[in-house]
Amino acid sequence: MNNPTNTKVSIIIPVFNAGSYLRQCLDSVINQTLHEIEIICINDGSNDNSPEILEEYATKDKRIKLIHQCNSGTGTARNKGIRAASSPYIGFVDADDIIVSTMYEKMYNAIKSNNVELVHCDSFIFYEFNTLNTAYPDYHDWFSHFAGKHDNKTIQNIDGVLWNKLFIKEILTNNSLYFPEGMCSVEDTCFTWCYFAITNNTLFIDEKLYYYFIRSGTVAASNYEKTIGERQKEYIECGIFFYNFLINNNVFLDYQIAFWQRFAEYIGMFFAIGNEEMNRNYALPVIKDFLADKDISCLVEEKYSMLQLIKNGQPDDDRIDNTTDKNTERTVYLSVLRKICKNILQKAFFVFQRS
Repeated sequence: MNNPTNTKVSIIIPVFNAGSYLRQCLDSVINQTLHEIEIICINDGSNDNSPEILEEYATKDKRIKLIHQCNSGTGTARNKGIRAASSPYIGFVDADDIIVSTMYEKMYNAIKSNNVELVHCDSFIFYEFNTLNTAYPDYHDWFSHFAGKHDNKTIQNIDGVLWNKLFIKEILTNNSLYFPEGMCSVEDTCFTWCYFAITNNTLFIDEKLYYYFIRSGTVAASNYEKTIGERQKEYIECGIFFYNFLINNNVFLDYQIAFWQRFAEYIGMFFAIGNEEMNRNYALPVIKDFLADKDISCLVEEKYSMLQLIKNGQPDDDRIDNTTDKNTERTVYLSVLRKICKNILQKAFFVFQRS
């Protein structure tokens, strides 16, 4: 197929050891009814047959732009894709997923004709480990919440996925919005939160146009298989990244309620179910340092109490002489903190179930 002179959408696909599923992914992309697309595949240091498959498809379809890099993670790969993109709109596809043939035509037409800054669609989500292949609960109601004008409620409840969305490249480049690099599981969440915060409105397409798979041995699966401690560390980093982005783009005051509500929920979740040693030795000092000069007065009840407790810090070693007393007071401190966090987690889950 000839390379179109004016592409409408750049589709970015990071690839790492996806050889078992890559052909069906690429077939679904090259057969889009929107022909004016650019397909940017970034081989992230794969050591299976993914590079050969990519070369084969790039030879057959000139719309495919192939980039090779040493294994650096999906954040770095997607950033290279953004910088290489020549289209006004950008979408992201995971290398082991499949998209409906009309997905990008419908997304493109929707964003062009409705004067919105983000379009997203419904999806099928499958969890496939060993012989288990079951669909997730229907996410329609969850995704459909994020339609219309953005406000604190929108930002507080947005999903963090990339693959069901169409972004405007100019907004990314004008605001220097790229993925944080070095993270393994939440760089997409950081990116999506930031994009919502600097845009005004969203359109939801009420059709399932994306098949998302969590398969054993893939990047998506490895993210779900991470230890609680690893995910906790990255969510703390994500929260701080999001805060700095809001400050640097002068929108923090617009969304401070949403930020602190979301930050408190994630911190509460991981303190409620996380590893005590991780909480004590990493999470508490990092969060305390982050909160030192922050005003969290917009929070109420448990969320305020939790962050204020962390901000005040663990019992001071210098004022407690007896080692037994130190350990006892620390245990009480962590017990109180964990109890508050469990209440936050239960309320957040209840709200999600009702929403």
